[in-house]
This record gives sequence, structure tokens and C-alpha cells, in this order.
Amino acid sequence: MDAAASPGAGTRGFAQVELAGMAIGIPAEYVVRVVPRPAALTVLPRSHDAIEGVFRDRDQLITVVDLCKWMAKPPAQGGVSAHVMLLCVDGRTIGLAVDAVHGLVRLAAEQIDRIHHHAQDDGFFHSVGTGADDALITLLDPAILIAQVGAWGAGAHLDQTSVAGATELAPDSAIQALVRIGSTVFGFPATMVGEIVRHLQLQPLALGGGEITGTTEWRARLTLVVNPARTVLAVDGGNTLTVVLAHDGLTLAFPVDEVLAVRTFKAAQVQDAATAGLDSDIYLGYATEESGRRILLVDGPALLARYALPALDDAGARAKAAEQTRTPLPAHVVYDVGQLCAAPMHALREIVPLPGDYQASAERAGGIDGQCSWRGRMLPVIDLRTPDARASLDSARLMVVHHGEREVGLLVRDVVALLPANTGERLRFSMPGGQAMHMITVGAATERKSYQVLDVETLPYLAA
Repeated sequence: MDAAASPGAGTRGFAQVELAGMAIGIPAEYVVRVVPRPAALTVLPRSHDAIEGVFRDRDQLITVVDLCKWMAKPPAQGGVSAHVMLLCVDGRTIGLAVDAVHGLVRLAAEQIDRIHHHAQDDGFFHSVGTGADDALITLLDPAILIAQVGAWGAGAHLDQTSVAGATELAPDSAIQALVRIGSTVFGFPATMVGEIVRHLQLQPLALGGGEITGTTEWRARLTLVVNPARTVLAVDGGNTLTVVLAHDGLTLAFPVDEVLAVRTFKAAQVQDAATAGLDSDIYLGYATEESGRRILLVDGPALLARYALPALDDAGARAKAAEQTRTPLPAHVVYDVGQLCAAPMHALREIVPLPGDYQASAERAGGIDGQCSWRGRMLPVIDLRTPDARASLDSARLMVVHHGEREVGLLVRDVVALLPANTGERLRFSMPGGQAMHMITVGAATERKSYQVLDVETLPYLAA
């Protein structure tokens, strides 16, 4: 069977993955799920050189294949692929080592060209697809690959609700990426899954409510990372992988425990949100598998509209949102309060070790947490440290800031860096929910870091 294309076929879904810098498309109907690469694999004697070993997944032995070894291609930087994509063809299951999963791409028959025309038993790369942006993607034929590997696990974990083997998707159907958070399974529109990330560089933010845990840079876009337990989904979990959702210029990072599968559900299989008693502003409804497991289908665009940052996730939008002022960007000091924040240098009087006579107040009054001596007088102090950073005052620092005629001490865990004047990019915007946010972003490419900026004049004691 030609797993890449057939004459007259309609649109078809391909899971787009990255391996050693190559963009590879795999027919979605053969994808069972994506799992983190096991820390250790058992070597399989007398096997093909491309077989790295085997591991057990849900009582099934999985053979892991590394195509880099097959093609004598150096691995990506970092050496070892982070994920294993489980593929199943006719009851034969293998695991394909991949560096990243970039979501689902749909290709029509006219977008697929066969390059190798000779019938080669080992030609599992024989066709190329052309995406909407004219980007080329090499298409993998899983049936030929599994036949060439010669080692697989018996027994399929796909069922009739898996993405159909048919090349056309019915108009009343929807492809869903299934993920598990805690004990709950959610379905997100597969076309909105931009990438599945194992290790995320998170820049925490000190925000009330806890819905937003911080920001990350995803493909040069400023992206919010949410805490599933504090969102409308209200589920605990999300400690292994992060799913990045992207739609209509918005992005959102969503921690999950496991990516299970890519499946299609027809409208007849879905109980709508109103009938099911679900929040129709977030859920489309739910589908029930043959096993009885219920899958909550999320309205992806509605979720992004509630939590994503509008117009702040590409260079053009950032330039438009950047603070318009003729005043040069001042120098900032970066300090640690359990997370890294920044304060403008011009508001600082000095930074000193916390005086030994610091006394915390029994009750917080007027935004003041305590007092200590400074330059021969008692200075009110605001403790900026997060609750989990307040275990000790050892090495704590006092940043004395002023606004107008008033001064106040800011208790921080440490001062870690100085950002020179005119360094970075300054943004002011409103978070989901309306909270004003002031941030400064420095660095380039993968080294970009964003810090929440403290507007000293907004501190209750100084603004009084």
C-alpha cells in the first residue's frame, strides 16, 4: 500500500515531525500516540543497526527505530531524540525516535509528488508534500518502514475512532489531538497543535489568580504558559510535556501529562456541550470511546481567546505594541524574589544587605510588611518574595526605592544582574482578565528572556 498518496485521493492528514533538522510527514491514521523517550532501552540482539532497543508501553513491547542511523545522518544537537512516536500498520507497532512534533498538516492529492518511481522495497521515503507556504515536507511510508525494520510489537492499539484510513475526511468530522492531564482526557483541534515540547524554558510571572504561570519564547513569539488547575478546565497535572496551541496569530502553551493519539470524531459521536451540561464557551462537547472513557472536546479558538495574548506573538505586532516614547529605555536591575523581575535603576537609592534589626509586622497594614533601620531612621519594608522563597532571610537584600518624597525598602532574595540603558524591548499590555503588565525582553533567538517590570510608582505606600 502506498502510504503517502494514491491517484485521485483527497485531503489527508500528516503528523509533522522533526528529525535531525528534517521535516517529515507521517500519515496521521498510523499514529497511535507520542510518548517521552524512555531513559533506558533494552538492546535487541541480531537486529538492524537502526534499532536502538525496545521498551514496554502499556504491556506492549515497542521497538524504537532511529532513522538517523539508517541514513547515516548526524543526530540533532543534544544527541538523543526527545520523543518516540508509536506507529501501527496492520497490527504491527513500532516506535519512531523524533526530535519534535510540530502538529498536523493537511495535504491534497495535487500537493503530493512522488519522487522515487521504482518499486523499491526499502523506499520508505518516496514522496514529497508541498504545504500552503510552499514549504516542502518529506513523507514517510510507515508500511515499508515496518517491513524493512523486521521487528515490531504485535497487536494494534488503534480502533475505529482513529484517524480513518480513508483519504478524505467527512465534512461533519473533526480531527482531535488527545492529551491527558491528570486523569482527564481532552481533545484539542489537531490543526491547532503547533508543537509538543518536552523541556520548556519558562519565565515565571507574578500574577494574581495563578492562571498564568509565566511566558516562554516559541518560534520568536511571546507565549503565555497557563496552569491547567487554575483555568476553566480545572484539572491538576501537566508535569511532563507542553502542548503549544496556535491559531489566527494567537499562541498558548499548555502543560500536559501525556499525548495519547490523533483521532477523528464524527458529529454523531459527540454529545454537544449544552446537552452534556458543559461550559459551552470552552467545550464543544464530549465523545465516548468504546472502552467507556469520556473525552472532553475543547473549543480551541475560545480557549485562546480567553487566555492568549492578542497581537503580541510576532515581531510586527511587538513593534506596534512596544511603548511609544522619546524617553530612552532606562537601565534596570534584575532581582530574585523566587522568580526574576526587573526594576528601573533611576528609582533606586541603594541596594544593601538586609539590616539585622529587620522586624516583620504581625499584620500587613497599608501594604507594609515590616521595618528596619536605614541611614539613622526606620524604613518601611515591603516583602516582594513569593511564599516559597520566604523560608530564610540569609543573604537577603534590601532595595531602597523612592517616588517623590517617599522611600520604601523592597525585601528581595538576591540581586542578580544589571541591564544597561537601551537594552531590550519594552512592552505594556493587558493580560487576560485586564491586569496591566509591563515587561522588558532582552537577548535574541533561544537566549531571549522576559522580565516583569516593577512600576515603583504603583506601590501602595509610594502612591499614597
